[in-house]
Amino acid sequence: MILMILIVTLFKEAIDLKLTTPLDLAYPGASIALIALAIYFSHAAESGTPVNQARMLL
Repeated sequence: MILMILIVTLFKEAIDLKLTTPLDLAYPGASIALIALAIYFSHAAESGTPVNQARMLL
């Protein structure tokens, strides 16, 4: 539930973001990648997959 709120808040802020440099685009991209990684590990934990085995899937 918290991850869903984080995703919605991130995209609300991304709509109002003023892109002036390439680095301004890299920050939201990195944020999306980190959220995707958090969702991946949370699903791995829910399915009972050990974290070491989940890392091997990356």
